[in-house]
Amino acid sequence: MIKLDRIRLDATAHIILSYTCDLEHPRRMAYIHVCPVFKLDVLVTNIVEENKRKPKEQQKNSKNLKEDAESFLREMTQYKPKYYFLLFPDSEFGNKPAFADLGRVFGVPIEWKETIISKRILSLKSPWREKLGYKIGYLYNRIATKEIEPKSLVDYLDEDMILGSIDLSQKRPRFESRT
Repeated sequence: MIKLDRIRLDATAHIILSYTCDLEHPRRMAYIHVCPVFKLDVLVTNIVEENKRKPKEQQKNSKNLKEDAESFLREMTQYKPKYYFLLFPDSEFGNKPAFADLGRVFGVPIEWKETIISKRILSLKSPWREKLGYKIGYLYNRIATKEIEPKSLVDYLDEDMILGSIDLSQKRPRFESRT
C-alpha cells in the first residue's frame, strides 16, 4: 500500500494492483494500476448518507440501518461484494479495518514508478495477497482464447429456423456422457 500525494481522492491510501514482475520489468507497460483504500468508516458513512438522501417515507430507522450495515460488513468478511476487498486493521488506518475499492482502478504513469515504490507504507502478506490477486483476476482478467466473430455466427443460421417451419428440438446437438 502506498500514500500518493499527487492524487487527490478521499482515500487513506492506494494499493498497487499491477503484478510485481511487471514493475520489475516494465517493458511495454505504460501505467501502474492502483485503486483507492478507504477506512471502513467511509463505507458506513456512505450507507447513512444514502439513507438521508431518500424521501422521508423511504428512509430506514436507525435499527434497520444498523442491520443493513452489519449485513454488508458480514458479506465483506466473506469477500462477497464484487468490487470491495476487505483489509485487516492496521495502525495506518487507525487500527480499524479498511477496504480497497476495486471498482475505481486507475493508471498512474510508469514514470512515477520510483516515487510510488518509495511511498510504500505496508504490504499484504499471504494469504490476503493471493485472495486479492484472485479477486482482481476474477474481475479483470480474460482467458487468451480466440474470440468468435459475430459475423461468422450468421453462417450457422438456417432460414427455416428463423421462419419457424422446422422443429428446433431436432436441430439441437446431442451430447453423450464420457463417464
